[in-house]
Amino acid sequence: MSGEGIENERNEITQLKEKSLADNISSKEKENLYNKIDSLEKKVIDKIEEILRNNPGLNKEYKKRKRNDEDFRTSEWEQLYFIYKQSPYYEKSVNILPIYFSP
Repeated sequence: MSGEGIENERNEITQLKEKSLADNISSKEKENLYNKIDSLEKKVIDKIEEILRNNPGLNKEYKKRKRNDEDFRTSEWEQLYFIYKQSPYYEKSVNILPIYFSP
């Protein structure tokens, strides 16, 4: 799963969670949604664990930041983004516009 895949999975999890809160779906549909959410979350967690296991420096910095930063410790999104941004899946050229000068 690439970094983009992780982001897509996170977005899908969010959408499924929102859908599961709707009053107009059956308990069976809710159960199916919860099972899918669990499956997607497991895929994301497995990938995060792999990234941290393969990068001891990142793992050390992650644990240090979690220990020392209350906001970071309580924000799953900040933790996920911190790991993603420092992983090999992060596209370093994101938000950089190419500039071309013609002779």
